[in-house]
Amino acid sequence: MSKTKNLAIYRPNGAAAEYSTWACNLYNGCSHSCTYCYCKRGVFGHTLGKDVPEIKALLGGDPKKAYHLFCQELDKYRDQITADGGLFFSKKPSVNRCPSSSSPRLLGGYMRIG
Repeated sequence: MSKTKNLAIYRPNGAAAEYSTWACNLYNGCSHSCTYCYCKRGVFGHTLGKDVPEIKALLGGDPKKAYHLFCQELDKYRDQITADGGLFFSKKPSVNRCPSSSSPRLLGGYMRIG
């Protein structure tokens, strides 16, 4: 499996790869405050463990820019993502359609395209 150099859509490796071949996580932080959360501990706890979800700084911290990047990457890898069974979201996206695509269906944490 080849790596991608994208900002929004990526190919998980390690234990995370068991969930999906393709994934997207546009956010740092979570409002659930689970006591067992590994993101609140460790060196990156100040970034990953925020109590309020924020668009990742790598994506400009701007929802519109993140959405635009996501749509560009989805268009680029659409055939591969479809062949591999879909795209896993760490958080359910609030936008479920890119302007240049047919309407994808959201199924749980997965986006099925087609």
